[in-house]
Amino acid sequence: MKLFKRYEIFHFSSKIPLLAAIFPFMLFLAHLHIYFLFIGYLLYGVMQGGSELGWKMSGPIFSKEEDSSPYSSINVLAVGIRGGIFPYLGAFLYMLGGTYLPLVFIVLLCLTASLYLWKIATDLRKAVVSISSTS
Repeated sequence: MKLFKRYEIFHFSSKIPLLAAIFPFMLFLAHLHIYFLFIGYLLYGVMQGGSELGWKMSGPIFSKEEDSSPYSSINVLAVGIRGGIFPYLGAFLYMLGGTYLPLVFIVLLCLTASLYLWKIATDLRKAVVSISSTS
């Protein structure tokens, strides 16, 4: 019996950028009370743990019984591309609009990623259900 279906990694992964999007809001609210800062960093830690878990699970889930290193190397490539683009984009946004513009941009980007991953998970689940009901 398979405990974790392939579409569930997308459902799980859709929650990670959602937590990342909440973190800047907690930073914005920290000037009201210090507890918002603590809550923000707590959620950030949960997000980092989920990111690590998703990173480690995605290769074996997609490879099934095959070698998972080609799937895991895609993760490494994505991190390299992100590291080559987003620091410069963040600096550019900072020059355009100060400290808030990069944070607002990343919130929008994370929310978009979360919705996109959730949509993929929903579509895959519908496809799996329709295939299993026709079989």
